[in-house]
Amino acid sequence: MRQRMIVPLIAVAAGWMGANQASLSARESAPQKPPARATGKYTGKIPIGVIRHEETLVRSGGTGDNWDLTWGADGHQYTALGDGTGWGGPSASLTAWRIKGGPHHTGVNAFTPELLHNFPPYLGSTGWFGHGIISVDGTIYLFISVGLHTVWSVPYQGAWVFYSRDNGTTWFRHDEVSANVNPQSREPNDNFFWHADEDWTFSFNAFVQHGQDNRLARDKYVYIYSPSSKQPHYLHLARAPRDKILKKSAWQYFVEHDSDGTARWTSNFNEKKPAHTFRKAGHVYSYHPSVVYNKPLDLYIMTTYSMEALHQPNALYFLWSKNPWGPWTKFHEENPWHAGGPRTLLYQPKLSPKWISRDGTEMYLIFSDYMDKWTTNYKWNQQKITLKLQNDM
Repeated sequence: MRQRMIVPLIAVAAGWMGANQASLSARESAPQKPPARATGKYTGKIPIGVIRHEETLVRSGGTGDNWDLTWGADGHQYTALGDGTGWGGPSASLTAWRIKGGPHHTGVNAFTPELLHNFPPYLGSTGWFGHGIISVDGTIYLFISVGLHTVWSVPYQGAWVFYSRDNGTTWFRHDEVSANVNPQSREPNDNFFWHADEDWTFSFNAFVQHGQDNRLARDKYVYIYSPSSKQPHYLHLARAPRDKILKKSAWQYFVEHDSDGTARWTSNFNEKKPAHTFRKAGHVYSYHPSVVYNKPLDLYIMTTYSMEALHQPNALYFLWSKNPWGPWTKFHEENPWHAGGPRTLLYQPKLSPKWISRDGTEMYLIFSDYMDKWTTNYKWNQQKITLKLQNDM
């Protein structure tokens, strides 16, 4: 999000996991047993607040933003970078990266970033951005939001999906054509998986992360959240069987929560209803979430943000749920949200699905900063957080 154009609309959008690399490798090689679906009253500890540790703030690499993350089958994390160079890459609206290693908060990189060189070229300002990435059964899927113009512009008009079965070495479109074939077409019937509907939902996506390679999923589905691009306080949800992600007709859309803790779904896109409703925001680039299953707590943790206007401080939120479809309970809000000084303008908070402490109370927040018009801190920003817990009485 650098030097971008806005389409006017009515405003409504213990250390890391494992004490050390050896213990992490041992756990990665062991099978992960998924938990059962939660029903009834939750009897564990619930989060009641968040402590962000300012002394752990690290800004890494060159320029860029967004930083959607997933934990791959090979043990590494994968991320999509928007509008920048990352760690020595080309200046592009979209590149993909492999994050090898653990977090750092001492000013020295503990992880090693690697550019995925065969990812389709989106050099310069082309209007394509990576929102929604997940690793499932050895395949990485990446949803690509398509802007209205060749620079950043919202709302997005739709989304493509690319996939890689070899840890990011080669990429294909959802129609099994090489992702390098006509990667910048805006024709509605060409590459789009979801295209603009009345509210342009599912053009700004975020997968629910279930541990390494989706191994902790409670059922056969993958889940994806998306704020309605024109009214982003409405957060929608869709799901597909994990082996049918590329089949559009296999997707189902959330309708409502049932009293027994389950949810109702429809195959009719036009019958979808919001899975969660936030308060209205002043800017459509709001409420893009990051949702991670925290196994030690047996809870889903969501973080998101709201923006009232560009060049003004934004608000940060954390919510929890016992199921991937909600309902969601807010347990932390910061407004204004700053890190590293009162002039920072922070947005797009993400939770690492890998860097979670053994007891689940420590996680890592990655976010973006457009202070000084996307210059000073416009890069990977990382901070350790602690979830404050209370017994569910």
